[in-house]
Amino acid sequence: MEARLKGSTGSRIVAWGETAIRVEPLAELIEKGLRQPELLHSDQFRRRFDRAVRRMLAEPGTSKGAVMDQVDSALSRAPHDLCEAVKAMLAASLTPSSPRADGLLPLVSRLAGAEEAREVAAILMNHLRARYGEDVAAQLWLLAPKPELCASLEGSAAGEPLMIHWTDGDRELARLALKGLNAVQTDEIEELAPWLQPVFKRLVHSAAEREAAKTARREGHLWQLRAELSQIAQTPQSEDAYLRQVVGRVHKRFDAVQVVYWGYDPADDSMAPKHHSRPNRPELDVPISLGFFQEAIANRQVKTAARKGADGQLRLFLLGPIFNGETLEGVMQVILPTRFIGCEAEEELEVVDDLVAQGLKTVRFYEQLSFHASHDPLTGLANRRTFEQFIDREFKLAERHSTPTSLIVVDVDHFKQYNDAFGHPAGDALLQGIAGAIAEATRSTDFVARYGGEEFVIVLPHTDSTGAHAAANKVLEAIRHLNQHTTVLSGQVTASVGVASYPDDARNVSALLQAADQAMYQAKHAGRNRICQAGA
Repeated sequence: MEARLKGSTGSRIVAWGETAIRVEPLAELIEKGLRQPELLHSDQFRRRFDRAVRRMLAEPGTSKGAVMDQVDSALSRAPHDLCEAVKAMLAASLTPSSPRADGLLPLVSRLAGAEEAREVAAILMNHLRARYGEDVAAQLWLLAPKPELCASLEGSAAGEPLMIHWTDGDRELARLALKGLNAVQTDEIEELAPWLQPVFKRLVHSAAEREAAKTARREGHLWQLRAELSQIAQTPQSEDAYLRQVVGRVHKRFDAVQVVYWGYDPADDSMAPKHHSRPNRPELDVPISLGFFQEAIANRQVKTAARKGADGQLRLFLLGPIFNGETLEGVMQVILPTRFIGCEAEEELEVVDDLVAQGLKTVRFYEQLSFHASHDPLTGLANRRTFEQFIDREFKLAERHSTPTSLIVVDVDHFKQYNDAFGHPAGDALLQGIAGAIAEATRSTDFVARYGGEEFVIVLPHTDSTGAHAAANKVLEAIRHLNQHTTVLSGQVTASVGVASYPDDARNVSALLQAADQAMYQAKHAGRNRICQAGA
């Protein structure tokens, strides 16, 4: 690495593994001193001589003996007094010594004890400003493991800078650029430069270790987050329940101020907040522009911005769009304290968004499995197994709280003849129409199921025999109303309905079911298309 300094014609800047300094060949320097003996007694010549010796010793394969041999060869014809002066300088150069400039030993000690690059930079910059005045300008870069400007001084000095480079093999560790130093000050800095070599090597090594540790922690953090979100997705639950758990887990893992899941409604192309990790936080209210959302969605990547909340506090806002293929599911909004700026939170949120997209697929798959296992595929009503579980649970609650519960059994009249006359597709359409009519005629708290074939059952919690009879009338009227819609049915249809209640007609589930079933058969024997009450 070679360059030229302004005003130093004939000198070289070389990188010799520690610093880039101006060095003259040792033999040429001795010859110049012998021609001008007065130079041998100047401090400047001694420093130049010392640098030339250290430069030779830094070259691979060069020993102290080789340096001494070269000096002896250069002094073969020199007067005795001059030989003694040169050999004295050589002995001083070959003897390990600390920096000779005043005040550098305490500085070297402080730099050697610094643990962070910015700490080293602050110590060095304070020394430069205090020692060389306000005009000096300086910049210190730590170049490994990644380029980073550690510190700078703004001065009024003009001209080309003095550049000092610290290297380790082919890798440049650090670089110092200085302006505003005279020749003596430049020599002083060059005296200091080799002592900084181990400091920068240690800083680079420590920085690499910290970076590796940080990466390991981050990978461990992401691995644990993946495991947690995957575990949540494997638990059979509703989509809303899954998203609530995800929002809570993301809040905890990010140490967030708040996490909000915005659901996307494709019907009107709108976004609305569905789940909050910390609802009712008015101080976090921030007017987020539609463009902020649109940019994140259009680029399909996390969008970051610093915003002030209603309380005036500055916070970091991240929007991460969640896509399943080309379909937008929603947007995860994470609000973080400003200390997280530059902490790779965007990349971690991208991982979360991908995991949530996969989790939504899994949750919906389990929801479909659960639905098919608990519902009748033709009518979409609950099946017999689900009905038995529900009425058993409801009956126990009615017994415990001494509340009435009623059961309605509906059986389609002459369904076999209808099937034979119009075909099985028409029979299926009839069952679907009746199922829809019953669902429309009942309350949201009632439980409707297809019991089997053309038979339907309705459980009415907290309903006595009077209320159950009124509900049965509504159901029968809804079925009769189907006859007016010829697009639904291929022929006329009626139904027989039986009603039984706890505790009036039965004291257990099986007795209640038997009583309602017998009442339904009474309706059929009485001429069909009517309602019969158990015990009537």
